Amino acid sequence: MDNYNETAFDFLKEISKGSTYNLLFPDPRAGIAVIWLYERIESGSFSDKTFTENDVHQALSFAAKVNGTTDRNSWEYNNRLIADLQEYFLYYDESRQVYKLKEYANEFCRRASNTLKASFDPTIIEKICLALRERLEDLIIRNNLRDWFDIHFRTFQPQLRQQIDFLDRQIDHSVIEMRQNLIAKSRDITLMLKQIDERFDLIRKQNNELRAGFSEMDQIRRKLESISIENEDDKLGDLIYSAISFFQEMKQTLSLVDSRLDRVQPKVKQLFSNLNKPLFNARIESFLIHLIDYSKLTTANKANKRPIDFPAGIPGLKVYQDRMNFCIFERKRDLFPVKATKRFIAEEDEEARATVFRLFSKKLKQQDDISIWVDKIMNDLVPASRLRFSNYFFLCMGKDETKDIALGIGLAHRCLKVFGQHPRYNLTVTDELVVGTGTNISLWEMIIEKK
Repeated sequence: MDNYNETAFDFLKEISKGSTYNLLFPDPRAGIAVIWLYERIESGSFSDKTFTENDVHQALSFAAKVNGTTDRNSWEYNNRLIADLQEYFLYYDESRQVYKLKEYANEFCRRASNTLKASFDPTIIEKICLALRERLEDLIIRNNLRDWFDIHFRTFQPQLRQQIDFLDRQIDHSVIEMRQNLIAKSRDITLMLKQIDERFDLIRKQNNELRAGFSEMDQIRRKLESISIENEDDKLGDLIYSAISFFQEMKQTLSLVDSRLDRVQPKVKQLFSNLNKPLFNARIESFLIHLIDYSKLTTANKANKRPIDFPAGIPGLKVYQDRMNFCIFERKRDLFPVKATKRFIAEEDEEARATVFRLFSKKLKQQDDISIWVDKIMNDLVPASRLRFSNYFFLCMGKDETKDIALGIGLAHRCLKVFGQHPRYNLTVTDELVVGTGTNISLWEMIIEKK
């Protein structure tokens, strides 16, 4: 029955009915009024967390001033807003004739507050990831993995998204600030650009620190992948797939922040340099004019030379320097001629040449065989979408008496380069040790799958 209700619920259809959306997300005046009431509850102005109708009207009047609207017919208009807010935001106690915020209103205000005051702290994320991994290992032993998804993982997701959104907003705010200062033609535009460039450097550093916190999440992802191989519960499999997809999405989002910095920061540096050039040229011109106006020529006693006296604060320099006389000794190049030596001509060894050519041909054939096996893996990924590399590793080496371990190693190395860096594939090295049949050769299992 639960599954039926979950499947039957159509979120988009329900929120589109009538005025449901406007009741869930009220206009700015009503929303700010709710926040005004929430702030006074948090500060203790309302001791029992209840307030009167006059308090609600006072909150709506404050919101009207914030939005720059008039209070014409405000009482009637406010009564309509209060009636709408009672659907999801306000609870009315008829016996006491007081109002109280519903839980949706508290969550509405908390979420907005946490988003606006979010600060960057990768240490917290790393601690949360560590606790998540330890809790996951504990619940795997207890065979109660569902609790990890329903309780711990759901709590963690918004916190990580909040950290990445914080970095992205810092870029947006910096770009908006730069555009506004350029339009206003601020006199301190160069100083502003320097500060924004330093802010971008800080954002990039924070992004790298947050990426370092993903080491724990990589371990969580590998554990979930190993569980999914043996899992037969469809519901649990969907939860595992959703968690793994979330980790991949977060890594891609961090890469997007990097790419935004790569696009914006060089333009800021170039603009900063272009704006500095006229200032530098003007300062050089002013310095030269100052030299010309306040420098003096003085008469010297020797050779009618007239040295320059620069203005106060500018050190003098020696323009005329006495030439130094050097003794030149001629060196005869043919004084000790070098004896000519006979040119050495190496004789070609046909047997050594054939050996080198044979080894080179074998190496070339091995590279061709590796390419054929890589193409086979790619072709098999079209219908399968997920493959175990060990099957191809032991198959490519041939029978027991003719095993070619170099071919298997070469194939593994090529797959790491091709599938590990390919945008359409994922390659994961697991902690499962696979031993070939009838041999003592073993390797860590690698899973290749399409994104």
